Amino acid sequence: MASPNKSQTQYQHFIPQFILKNFSHKYYPPPNESKSAARRRKREKKTRLYPGDLVLNAVVLKDEVAHITESPVKRTFGLMNMYMDISNAADHNFLEREIGKLESRVSMIIAEIRKALESGKEGFSMSRDQKDLLRKFLFIMKYRGPGYHRRFHGDEHRDYHEDDEGPFKEYMAEKGFRKPVDVWFQSIKTILELDMDLEGKWQKKLLSRIYPYDALGFIMHMEWYFLAFCTPEDSKNEFLLTENCYNVFEGSNSTAINPETGEYEAGTWTSFHEFSPITPKLLLVLRSVLVPNSEEDANENMRKWRESLQKANASLHINPPAVKSILQDLPVRKPRNSYSHHTTEGIQLLPGEDGSRRSSHRFTFPFCKIKKDLVFRINAIMIDNAHSTSMIAFHTEDSLKDSLQYYLQVPAGQGFKVILPHEKIVRLNYLKKLHSVSKILGSNVTLTYEDVPGMKELEILKKKEQDLQRGMLEHFPEQPTEFMQLYHKLGGNNDNFFTDIEQAQKMRFLRIKIDVCTQRFHEATREKIRDNLKDIFCQLPARRLWIYLKFCRIMSLCSPDTLQEKLESDGMMEGPEDVIVKVNHVVRPECLGLLLHYTVMQDIQHRLNPNLGPSSNFTLDTAGVQRLQTITRLTFAPVGSIRHCGIKAVQQASSAVTEMLHRTKDYEQFMNPVWSIDENIEVLTRTYVRKEMDGILSGQISEDYLQELSDVLFNIVYPAYMKRPKALMN
Repeated sequence: MASPNKSQTQYQHFIPQFILKNFSHKYYPPPNESKSAARRRKREKKTRLYPGDLVLNAVVLKDEVAHITESPVKRTFGLMNMYMDISNAADHNFLEREIGKLESRVSMIIAEIRKALESGKEGFSMSRDQKDLLRKFLFIMKYRGPGYHRRFHGDEHRDYHEDDEGPFKEYMAEKGFRKPVDVWFQSIKTILELDMDLEGKWQKKLLSRIYPYDALGFIMHMEWYFLAFCTPEDSKNEFLLTENCYNVFEGSNSTAINPETGEYEAGTWTSFHEFSPITPKLLLVLRSVLVPNSEEDANENMRKWRESLQKANASLHINPPAVKSILQDLPVRKPRNSYSHHTTEGIQLLPGEDGSRRSSHRFTFPFCKIKKDLVFRINAIMIDNAHSTSMIAFHTEDSLKDSLQYYLQVPAGQGFKVILPHEKIVRLNYLKKLHSVSKILGSNVTLTYEDVPGMKELEILKKKEQDLQRGMLEHFPEQPTEFMQLYHKLGGNNDNFFTDIEQAQKMRFLRIKIDVCTQRFHEATREKIRDNLKDIFCQLPARRLWIYLKFCRIMSLCSPDTLQEKLESDGMMEGPEDVIVKVNHVVRPECLGLLLHYTVMQDIQHRLNPNLGPSSNFTLDTAGVQRLQTITRLTFAPVGSIRHCGIKAVQQASSAVTEMLHRTKDYEQFMNPVWSIDENIEVLTRTYVRKEMDGILSGQISEDYLQELSDVLFNIVYPAYMKRPKALMN
């Protein structure tokens, strides 16, 4: 008998045979096989087929011309010595055997699930231990796959060159690992042996025992996704099995050009769904907590938590509004369990349950029937990610034909068949191979794809865009629109208009990024950071700040879905800041930016809280106290005193009135008891100055603009009493 540590060449599957058999059929040589074909099969000893052998229908992609063949289960979707751990002197094949033990246990669970589905049952029930074991298996399926194999085996020099190269190599040095693959073997071994206790202590243990980034990946897999079972509604539809399907996710990818290399590089990515095909009729799906959940979101706190999480995640992408799942309509739900029930207010614990996890808990997973469009969409996601693989397995040719036809004709711009410059040859060859296979199957579909421009193409497009902008500027109306008149009044001109629009958008994006990145900070710290950003923005050209502030109002008052509609029909680009621009000649230049900022910020708050101001009534019950707090915030924060508004004549008049009120104490008879003396004096000062605006700015502003400015200052920016107290009028 061979010693356990003896190195032997082995073909090791990354998709276990018990799953491959679900897609297989028995092989029988065609009755009219030519002699040359028979001789060729004899020469290919490793794949020699005999009648009755289990085989998979497969599209072979590695050859110059793609073709359909039958591939033996025992030699499909695997690699030679994939899990052979040479560093384990005692037993090189230890890892392979441990994976085999997990497969053996999980295969029994999956056999029962398959039996329940095929017998027509509506769902399948399992214990917590079974569920956790199945979830662990699904992660191992992802982590052991060809993608991670390539990652840890590195380049031709066995070196590691991934996005996390720096921290990974630091980890290797700290832990004494010589090769990247040793880290991989250690992680697989640790996860296989991991005892997932009910209290969740396993998470800290895992973080201390394997590469932390991968530990977090496993924790996210277990805690931030829920498992669902999907089956086609139409019996003619089937799921495909691609070489890397267990490594595929559905979600958003943000790529950008590296200006140094001129190539597109991956940036932020978000996984909404992950897939595990089990049979042609059964797909296990992991859905992220980022995807809306109507049952859980009936609870207001849960809904708000999810929305804040979605917003934070989306803001990390280049185009936040586009960060959405294309499978959001997948009709899956969390499994029912033995410790809670659903109500109109969300999920509630049953009597005797305290929210802690128990081994006695059971989970019932429904078999979610999905329409053919969703089956095709899921297959398209897997096909789209198989461009660097050598084979796609399928059950029947009709199902393959339908899925290929759907994928190949999906219009450009929907996220599929995106060809980046640095991988154009590989991707385009792949699409052409699939197109040829679809023709073999009898389809006449036309291939469409999205060709993404490279650096040179973008430079050409940029020049064309600039030419177009110049052409647009030449055809601007001789009589500028009111918007353009105001823009020109702030120093803008036609030549820098489009640049200012672009820069204002970047300012808005930076504001969003900072808000998201500081979410976990103390609110006082966040406010200080916002103030610093405000101070920086207010030093920029006023015309650019003016446009940015209009974007801020739209962002604050509209959802991304209605933004364009609001822009076009709801007057959201017009606001009280336009009045400040009209009279900007009376505003001290160093104060103009700040006054524009406060005007728009106050306008947003007044639109959110209409008809509230210093003259508004309030009660002393809970609702009344909240109303008073809003009134106080609108009146005093964050604008401060009218004495610092930036309009010299108004500042001088306000200072004189404030000094007079302090000296005479006339404010005492009009005191609002919940406000301080200074706050009471401030509101009375505003009220008096408002009445005297004609004299204060006489000769500096036209009468029409004077009334507009007075309304903006004392209704919006520095709210005053609607009517001046009689005693003060004397």
